Amino acid sequence: MNPKICKISGPPGCGKTSYLLKQIENSCRKYEPERIGAVSFSKAAVQEMRDRVTTVLGLRGKATSNIRTIHSHCYQLLHIEKSMVVEEKGSLIREWNEKYPGYSLPSRKEEENLEDLPSLRQDYQLFNNVHRFNRMQILRNRLIPMEDWKDEEAKNLWSKWFPWLQENGYFDFTLMLEEVFRRRLCPDISVLFIDEAQDLSSLQISVTRMWADQCDTAIWIGDQDQALYRFSGAVPEDFRDLPHDWSNILDHSYRVPRSVHDYALKLISQIGPRREQIDYHPREADGLIEDNNFFPDLSLPGTHMILCRCNFQLTKWIKWMISQGAHWHNPYRPNSGWNPTSTKLWKAATVYDQLASGLDVPAKNLNDLIAEIKVKGNLVNGIKTSRKKVIDSSGIPVFNVFNLSSLGWFEADFFNFNKNLNEIFSLQGNAGDLLAKTGRTLVQKDPKVIIGTIHSIKGGEADHVWIDLSSTAVIHRSYLESVVSRDDEIRVAYVAVTRARESCHLLQGGFLRNMAFLPL
Repeated sequence: MNPKICKISGPPGCGKTSYLLKQIENSCRKYEPERIGAVSFSKAAVQEMRDRVTTVLGLRGKATSNIRTIHSHCYQLLHIEKSMVVEEKGSLIREWNEKYPGYSLPSRKEEENLEDLPSLRQDYQLFNNVHRFNRMQILRNRLIPMEDWKDEEAKNLWSKWFPWLQENGYFDFTLMLEEVFRRRLCPDISVLFIDEAQDLSSLQISVTRMWADQCDTAIWIGDQDQALYRFSGAVPEDFRDLPHDWSNILDHSYRVPRSVHDYALKLISQIGPRREQIDYHPREADGLIEDNNFFPDLSLPGTHMILCRCNFQLTKWIKWMISQGAHWHNPYRPNSGWNPTSTKLWKAATVYDQLASGLDVPAKNLNDLIAEIKVKGNLVNGIKTSRKKVIDSSGIPVFNVFNLSSLGWFEADFFNFNKNLNEIFSLQGNAGDLLAKTGRTLVQKDPKVIIGTIHSIKGGEADHVWIDLSSTAVIHRSYLESVVSRDDEIRVAYVAVTRARESCHLLQGGFLRNMAFLPL
């Protein structure tokens, strides 16, 4: 079978997702929906595809069963449970640590910390077990034969890691891909779409190309200039050099205004002949790019995005947001500690505000409120412990102040709603600091500010983007010493700048300036 291999290049804001959905819609006219496969390397990207397919095409359930991450397909093809995958089950890591204490690993792999590191393997901390493990995984994901590994520490780890996996019948994420490739296992599909292909590792590209061999058509969609994941084994040149029968460039950005577009092109052009030369047009708006601010101006109408190169740099901006009495979120990392609005405390304060405003609250939400509330002066003794049983036995699906006051679960003074929040809740963490600063009315507003690392907001956008130019000594040195690291830092800068719909601001300050950003 000779499938038609298509390569679609989509610069920032050029509608890659819309293009993908349109092609899926066209394929549905020829094939049953479950014969259509769409993959991406992250759960967030896959969920976005599923949501868009459900919204736009009305497909759900079995019809979207082959819209998955690559590893989700591997689970199905290998017929294995998550309990057999080391990264999914903390007890397996503990088992490894007991057998090989000299190579012990954390029970939860913190991938976000890797974003703080430059791309070059030799710049990783050689004696750190986590970095040694990741170096081993990078070598495997880049399909470098073990006999060619120059990293002796990674070799030594592999000589123990692989036999341990085999002896116990365990997998790691990389072995899942290796086994699917070795056994030539393919999902039963006729059309394959590969989203964000520039961030796939060499191994992942090899697996998806094998799957494409069984399909009538396969379409890779990506942008080499937005490749950010070399630290997990991706090689931007793999997408650049991808063999294909037909290609197309989405050459008009619906996001990036002219001034931001011009600056972004100056950034990415520094890579020179090592990148694929792709031209695209900005949207018809002048926009603004400037570098004379030290702090974001949140009075500008619209949404905002505050971006940093590394996780630890976010603390400064989180504290600053609290001082401003403004809240934030990161919808692209919903489970991270960066999101005060997703905490139990914030949800409880929201329910409290709804009751105080005379609104009805569902039983489940009332349960959330009681779970976080202080007992003394607010609740009758015993209610917090037995809240779910008490709420269920009441038979009331929706609660308000009137039926709650008659039930006698709360102290009478509670319904005056005139106490300080710290009398109602234990105000802890970022959410607690914010509520202590602003009071409960803040929960009525949707956050208009996104805070995150540049890696964490991949695919996102905002009206106004504020980029912290601070760097670290490790990144600074690697940028100066390595062409590979330099190119990757330029790509990171390019992605940051091109999130802006209206204006982009390079924030001054910091001991070391991120050199990837050119002076204006």
